Amino acid sequence: MFDACCDGGLAGGGSLAVLRNSDGAIIGHTRFDHFDADDGGLVEIGWTFLSPACWGRGLNSEMKRAMLAHAFGDVATVQFRVGDTNYRSRNALEAIGAERTERYELGRYQGRRVVHLIYRITREAFGNGPLA
Repeated sequence: MFDACCDGGLAGGGSLAVLRNSDGAIIGHTRFDHFDADDGGLVEIGWTFLSPACWGRGLNSEMKRAMLAHAFGDVATVQFRVGDTNYRSRNALEAIGAERTERYELGRYQGRRVVHLIYRITREAFGNGPLA
């Protein structure tokens, strides 16, 4: 599944490797996707994976800060999708000022409902928020 996610990101051109400064090792992945130029522009940030050894060190916030700053040069809104039970990601998004806007069901995976939440942050909210 990880390979398929990375392959999709590479094919779409918005995939980013996360490298450790000390030795250049790949410690994660994230990407931009679903760009929409209408109404001031929107892009989605997601599919972020970090090595568990990197959790709790502020790397996710730093990645999101850099990606948001880059995105807001071209779009008015950035969107994130997260599983409704992925509390670690939900808390991280709320900590950077993203607001939950929608809930939707994708269908079923291995017999279970797959429910996602959409979070958004605007250029103005980013500029006035905790990552500014």
